[in-house]
Amino acid sequence: MKQQGEFLTAEWNNLPMLNYVVHPSLLEPFVPSSTELDEFHGGIYVSVVGFEFNRTRVGEYIDCRDCAVRLSRRQLFVEHLE
Repeated sequence: MKQQGEFLTAEWNNLPMLNYVVHPSLLEPFVPSSTELDEFHGGIYVSVVGFEFNRTRVGEYIDCRDCAVRLSRRQLFVEHLE
């Protein structure tokens, strides 16, 4: 049941995650000047995450059974698949 104030609901299924240690110089050109890379146990990690985003509902207006939803920096895009 949708609660008041929820913007997006969905099921996240089949979530594989791959983590790689990389040299910081590979990522530094992409890091905003106001942030820095975090180290974990002496390494810098990049993660690749795949998932199924099922039974997606955005607000009260869009039922995304046949659409793709993607989030890009502060914007949510909903594309209907036909």
